[in-house]
Amino acid sequence: MAMVSSLAALLAPPIAALWVLHTTRIGRDLGRHQSPPLSLPEVRDLLGEFAGFFENDARSDLWLHSRAPEATIVYERHGLIYVYGPLDAARAVLEAAGLREGPVAIPSPHEHHYRAEYDEAERALASRYDWTITPLRAEDEQIPTV
Repeated sequence: MAMVSSLAALLAPPIAALWVLHTTRIGRDLGRHQSPPLSLPEVRDLLGEFAGFFENDARSDLWLHSRAPEATIVYERHGLIYVYGPLDAARAVLEAAGLREGPVAIPSPHEHHYRAEYDEAERALASRYDWTITPLRAEDEQIPTV
């Protein structure tokens, strides 16, 4: 999540976090969890505290969004990062970290892991904010293979 945290510096507060919980091992309601407005330090705390959960468990995705500049950063369950908005600035951050443009491929077949050791992280994240929860969209839904 260090790279997402570096990219988050391109966002201007207030920043909205969207936690898309599409699979659960603990019976939580699935859905799109919208945070209250966050500052950059709050976003960095969120990313730091839940880095292992997002990086090592495939039950959710995380979106960060700001309105001015209009920008979105997505960290999804395959470990891919998508950036919408200030692409030149994002490219500079990525290149400074040693990354270069190139083809991206998700292995096929591949598997997703929903690890018991991250059940508590799911509980903690669910209680972290007064989330506004909306239903999953069709493209969010996953078929779990626990």
